[in-house]
Amino acid sequence: MPSAEDKEDKCLREKVGVATAACDNAAKQYDDYYKGFVALDGKSQSAVTISALVLAAVATFVKDGRIPVLISSSRWWIVLILVAPVSALISVIFALVGSKVTEVVVPFDSPEQIREAKDLAQLGSDEFSQAHVLNYYNARLEHWIGALESIEYVSVGKARWVLRSQMSMLFSLVCLLALYMVILLKS
Repeated sequence: MPSAEDKEDKCLREKVGVATAACDNAAKQYDDYYKGFVALDGKSQSAVTISALVLAAVATFVKDGRIPVLISSSRWWIVLILVAPVSALISVIFALVGSKVTEVVVPFDSPEQIREAKDLAQLGSDEFSQAHVLNYYNARLEHWIGALESIEYVSVGKARWVLRSQMSMLFSLVCLLALYMVILLKS
C-alpha cells in the first residue's frame, strides 16, 4: 500500500503533467492568434492597394477630361465624383490605423525562465520536489494568461479597423463603378 508521501508525489506529478499540457495548449492558442494578427496586416495592405487603384482611376477620369464634362451637365455629379476618392482615402486611413505597430505581452519571458530553471537546478536532491516544478509551470501559466489576453485584445482591435477599411474600400469601389457607368452613359 502506497504511503501518504508516495500519494502526494504521484499527485504532484499528475499536476505537473496537467500544467505542462496547459502551457503547450496556451502556446498553440497564442500561435493561432499570432497567425490571425499577421493575416490582418495582409488584409490591411490589400485594402490600401485597392483604394490606391480607385484613386488612380478617378485621377484618370479627371485627366481624361470626362469629369469636367460631367460636372458641366449637372453640379450634383460632383457628389458622386468626390465620394469614390474620399471613401478610398478613408479606407487607407483605417487600414493604417489597423496596421500600426502595437505592443503585446511577449509569450516567453526567457530571462525569467532561465533564472527560475537555474534556481531549480541548484536545489539539492533533498530540497527538490515536484512542488517546485509545479510552481515553475504555474508561473509560466500566469504569464501565458497575460500574453493571451494581450494578443486577443490587440487582434480584436486590429480586426475592427481592418473591417472598417474593407467596408470603406468596398463602398469606394461601388462608387467608382457607378461613376464609370455614368461616364459611359454620358459619353
